Amino acid sequence: DFWKNNRLHMPQFGQSLNLIQNPGFEAGFAYWHWASLGRFPETPKYDEYSLITAEQAHSGKRSLALRGQKGVSPAEIATFAIPVEKDRAYTWSFYARSANATGRLSLNAQGFFTPPFMIWKTIEVTGPEWKRYTFTFKTTHSILNVSVGNPGSQEDDVVYVDDMQLEKGNQATEFTTKPVMAWVASDFRGNLWEPGADPKAVLRVSGKPGVAGKAAIKESDFFGAETDRGTVEFKLDEGGEATVPLPWAA
Repeated sequence: DFWKNNRLHMPQFGQSLNLIQNPGFEAGFAYWHWASLGRFPETPKYDEYSLITAEQAHSGKRSLALRGQKGVSPAEIATFAIPVEKDRAYTWSFYARSANATGRLSLNAQGFFTPPFMIWKTIEVTGPEWKRYTFTFKTTHSILNVSVGNPGSQEDDVVYVDDMQLEKGNQATEFTTKPVMAWVASDFRGNLWEPGADPKAVLRVSGKPGVAGKAAIKESDFFGAETDRGTVEFKLDEGGEATVPLPWAA
């Protein structure tokens, strides 16, 4: 059954006017990937150029940190495909700041057919304080993604990005996201661990501070067989996050 085994599970885009999933990077790089744009020396200075940091987030507890190095253009961080209406105005916005007030960001809003680019530019991020940047463009296709990167700078710098939003219309509205977001976190990168290892897995829930609720959990194996793991209760703290241990994952 091709459809049963290969169907895609799409995000519920209708739950928020903000079409970007995990827009504040609270769930790390979930719903993000590395675009195939960049330039590296044979021996890079850093092991990682894109990181999730808890240092002075604009909202929530985390933001994206993009390292810059003179003469280097690391791969951009991009969303997955986002469905949009063709030939309509959309506005892309985000907050950014530069650690040394000398930062730059490369921006792309890209379709998957010719002509591909709806936005393709580099901007200056010249202050250490959070500032909102907005860009309105007309879609040329019914599907696109957006990406950001830290291109070759005049000196090493870190640019922080948070609270990204893509919405229909020709102006940016107040940042918003889905009522809650949930994900599994562990001590293993990519949540990949050997059978028998204890990943210290937890369920994290993010949203507005004080929100409480219940989460029904089902575990699914590679072949789609499900195991009911019951229901857990959560209440978000003052930072808008709750952590629930998942001991059965060990």
